[in-house]
Amino acid sequence: MLPPNTAFRGSGLIARFVYCFPVSNIGSRRYDTQPVPESVAEKYQQLIFDLLTNKFCSYDGEEMYLRFDDRAYKEFVDYYNGHIEPRLLTDMAFCKDWGGKYHGLILRLCGIIHCVKCLSNGDFPDIVDVGIDTLTDSISIAEYYREQAIYAYSLGDVDIATVKAERVLNKIRSKHIDSIR
Repeated sequence: MLPPNTAFRGSGLIARFVYCFPVSNIGSRRYDTQPVPESVAEKYQQLIFDLLTNKFCSYDGEEMYLRFDDRAYKEFVDYYNGHIEPRLLTDMAFCKDWGGKYHGLILRLCGIIHCVKCLSNGDFPDIVDVGIDTLTDSISIAEYYREQAIYAYSLGDVDIATVKAERVLNKIRSKHIDSIR
């Protein structure tokens, strides 16, 4: 195994990667699958066209800010304090740099989903607040990528049993447990 490049890893670039290791369907695929319904393909094509052509020009060259509504903001703060930050010492102990950027991934997903919803409804994203449904959708997607990142960062370890044991030890340490019966 090569020595880690701490300068490169410390730059934050690798921590911004979004990892995905899908389950392979090789051996169970079928050639005679049903095509995507034409109406679905047309709606998707129109949405992508609208997203690419609409610049959301409701402003005079100034930056556009998206804001949570009060409920979504409170939920995001609670989620960060209760689920993201503590997990940096347990589940994400092997990928703390990635975990430190995890909340940013959730916010970027919120922005993308919010803009798509607004475009679909004919609204301007900077006028409509980001709601709890959009936040929940974003967290669900981000959670998938969090699990993938944990897996990606643990691939360099020699033995999966060692990885699991170190996760347990990190959880014990994070709870400041000094002795176990």
